[in-house]
Amino acid sequence: MRGPGRAECAALKRGRGPLDGAIDPWPAECDVVCVLILSGGVKRIVPADTNVVIGPTHIKNRLAPNISPEHQAGLTVRYGEQFRIYLKDMGVSTEVADIVDTAGSTGRARRLSRNDWMRLRIATD
Repeated sequence: MRGPGRAECAALKRGRGPLDGAIDPWPAECDVVCVLILSGGVKRIVPADTNVVIGPTHIKNRLAPNISPEHQAGLTVRYGEQFRIYLKDMGVSTEVADIVDTAGSTGRARRLSRNDWMRLRIATD
């Protein structure tokens, strides 16, 4: 079932009463943030029809938006190191960080198969 159009949705949100709503989570898209969240879990379950896509990341400093490219590159390296430590500590393969690095250097996202989820330990049995 398709929800209301943009204009109708905006009008509903401006109304005074409560709204009924539901989120249809499937098929879901799981990106690097989703992978980070899953990594912290003991039991990591990814529904079979979920698309796990890891794309490039961009480091931005909201308190200092005009930082130099050198400083931004340094932050990228530092956060990448922390990302690797976190993944290792959580029992997820650090190859996930390699995939993020490759996506950053090529500008292309990589879709992971269900076999990849298990091999990289993004999902548990």
